[in-house]
Amino acid sequence: MRSLIMKKIGLPQMVNHNNEESSLSQFILPLLVACALLGCSAKSEDILLLRRQMNKERVFYQFDKEYMLKTKKLREEYPQSLDAHMAYISARRGVKAAAAEYEELAKSSKGPLFKYLALRAKLMGLSYKDREERVKITKELEGLASKHKEIEASFDLAQFVLRDDKKVRSIAEKLYKERPNYLPYQMLWTRSLKANDEAEKILKMCEKGIQSKVLEVNLCANISDITPDTAPKFLDQRDELLKKLIVKTLKSKVKKDWRATYRHLSSLAEEDRTKKLKEDFITAVRKLDPAWTPLAQYSFYYGELDFKEFTAIEEMGKINKELDFKVRISKLSAIANDSSQSKKTRARAFSNLGSAYLNPAHLNKEEAYQSFVKSHKLEAGSIYLLKDLIGLILELNKDVDYGLELAASALETKQAKTEMTSRATSTSSETLMAGQKSLLEPMFSLQGQLYLKKGDKEKAKLSFLNSYAIEETEENSFFLGEIYQTQRPMLALDFLLKSFSYKSDQNPLNDDLSLRRDSAIEEIHTNYLAGTWNKKATLELYHSNDKNSGDKKEDKPHPFIGKPLVKDKLADFRGGDFDWEKLKGKRVILSFWATWCTPCFQEMAVLNKLKKQGKLKNFKIVAVCTDGLSQKTKVKKIVKNAGIDFEILLGDGSFRDKYMVSAIPSMFFLNEKGIFIKQKTGYSPELEKEIFKTFK
Repeated sequence: MRSLIMKKIGLPQMVNHNNEESSLSQFILPLLVACALLGCSAKSEDILLLRRQMNKERVFYQFDKEYMLKTKKLREEYPQSLDAHMAYISARRGVKAAAAEYEELAKSSKGPLFKYLALRAKLMGLSYKDREERVKITKELEGLASKHKEIEASFDLAQFVLRDDKKVRSIAEKLYKERPNYLPYQMLWTRSLKANDEAEKILKMCEKGIQSKVLEVNLCANISDITPDTAPKFLDQRDELLKKLIVKTLKSKVKKDWRATYRHLSSLAEEDRTKKLKEDFITAVRKLDPAWTPLAQYSFYYGELDFKEFTAIEEMGKINKELDFKVRISKLSAIANDSSQSKKTRARAFSNLGSAYLNPAHLNKEEAYQSFVKSHKLEAGSIYLLKDLIGLILELNKDVDYGLELAASALETKQAKTEMTSRATSTSSETLMAGQKSLLEPMFSLQGQLYLKKGDKEKAKLSFLNSYAIEETEENSFFLGEIYQTQRPMLALDFLLKSFSYKSDQNPLNDDLSLRRDSAIEEIHTNYLAGTWNKKATLELYHSNDKNSGDKKEDKPHPFIGKPLVKDKLADFRGGDFDWEKLKGKRVILSFWATWCTPCFQEMAVLNKLKKQGKLKNFKIVAVCTDGLSQKTKVKKIVKNAGIDFEILLGDGSFRDKYMVSAIPSMFFLNEKGIFIKQKTGYSPELEKEIFKTFK
């Protein structure tokens, strides 16, 4: 049976565990699914092997039609296999379309499996912004599981649906006891262990992975959670186990094992006792393969890197978290101007300098522009750099022709072509993953603005239409309305009114464009509709029609908006419990961040500036570090080095989940009555303005 299936899906029938391509133990896919619902057989492993093989070959973030067709065929051959169905759903990319398909199957079969799959596909199609819907579907899945024993203890439910640590732990423990030698269950059990009081079990599982015939590095997944803050009594045992892991990893000669071990060592590299382990490991690996780099996915963003380039880029990642602006600029400048570094490294350093100068806490647009130009001259920039550079060309009135050259080259970048290919080959319009933003839409919009500056309205119109076809935003709707104003005034009016209705956080109109929009609408009313317009009445009518049409989904506010602050017990970084009464009668920003999150440090620099300036009265900032309980030492170091002058609290995933925070940085605004009035996710260069506008 196994050979037959392997032949059908086009994979090798024999597997050599000494080869990197072969061992199932070497990968953890984002949607790893076990055969928990309907029993296990060889086909489950074959499906996982198919997904692993195809994921190695497919382009990052790109729809792969061949992969989708193979999973579809496998699903048809094994209609009762949860694994086959989940492989197909994840391959579809247009998961909303997949959800509709499974809803029909659920109606016809009336079976719990297809109802579960319909809900899972629907859940996968939601972004982090769809909080209420995610919570609703999760509850439905839990309810379905409680009525059907085959789902109640499913790996998929525990791995991808549940956020309650206790429930996940219960399922993980049950599955592990049932099949203690089955790798997915071993990994699920391992990840459910907490270093604070289960360090021995973590070490035992890691030891099991090291001693197995084929090294299972993934069973050491949370050995890096054992730190001086979480389990100080077990540090010696941890270090001895790390040494064994290094020895076994080097013997295996499997590159994915090398990378996994490197990640564990890097997580602990700030401890003096583990720095040498990491350095010795790197030296040993590079003797085996001088071209080795620890993170293969870097190549998507930076192209092929040698080890020196990788090390420099990794170091810049740490520098970008430096809250002392002068120190950050000094260190980045040293790398950027170091002629011994490669062009790629220096270009990246100049790019980081440009981003640093765009932080509103230290805003210097001219320096940012010059840094981006130097970066691009050293090496053709990514679409992200080009987007920022073209934006500055427009703002600072620089050479438009240079901007158009950059826009043309941006549409030829690897990232842009990947999205174009995905859109061209997808069977669904849903070509991007949930929550993922288009790179092409803003680039076409910037190109259109450049053509307008040059006075070429026809080319500008084509660019904005391209932008609009990808995603309808306030910005491209406004510019199309302005372009069509004299040619087709009624069409122009429709575009201009549409620019009010979208809630996109990608291209909100600035004050200047808002005034131009109101003026254009007024002019159309005066010249073509015989009279002035009632702005409020017109927009109310337009929005009513827009909502009734169902064409555009408005972003729903966070479920906490309008509700009072949750006052759970949390410790501050000094060790005492935080007194929430300090916030009584104050306007408050409640921010969620993590020690590993670079955009969080950009946000914290802005918050620190606001606190020190004291321009906002009756105002408090509270920042909850979501990995603070396991990183107390690192948090203290950050606070000290950056001179942070606001409240820093230590949390974990449970507090973040309670606030329905699915991505960080995330920020809540509260009024003097302690009521949530606004929420935003992600860092924005406009953060300072947004805070002043909210608390004006």
